[in-house]
Amino acid sequence: MSFGLRLKCRELLADSLRIGQLTEGCGDPDDLAAQLEEAIYEELRCSNDKYKNRIRLLISNLRDPKNPGLRDKFLRGLVTPNQLARMSLEEMESNDLEQIPQKVTQEATNQTQMPKVQGTKKNQFKSDRASSCKRTSRWSPL
Repeated sequence: MSFGLRLKCRELLADSLRIGQLTEGCGDPDDLAAQLEEAIYEELRCSNDKYKNRIRLLISNLRDPKNPGLRDKFLRGLVTPNQLARMSLEEMESNDLEQIPQKVTQEATNQTQMPKVQGTKKNQFKSDRASSCKRTSRWSPL
């Protein structure tokens, strides 16, 4: 893997960390991006494709406006570069996004456990006309 590719990945990670307003007490985005890239490189040194895919995944999740918590946690040091480099997609999701599959699962469970609705019974509704009619068979014996 070329050093130029690694430098470009560091720049992209640093740019994704600079998105939005940086709060006080945050680390330097350039240093954190370099540490994060180094951790990813150490883990996926032998596979160029896996390395690139992991970088893309992290950049998209760090830039995601629906998930600002991941970027803030990383900038504040609550999540280390090694931890972030090894996180799965589900672990990177925000708490709001994590609750969506749980709600869908709960709704599906509730729907399968609902009682079966039975139709109306034959004798529940009677009209006066129906009781006055005699039922005769269309086929009468000869």
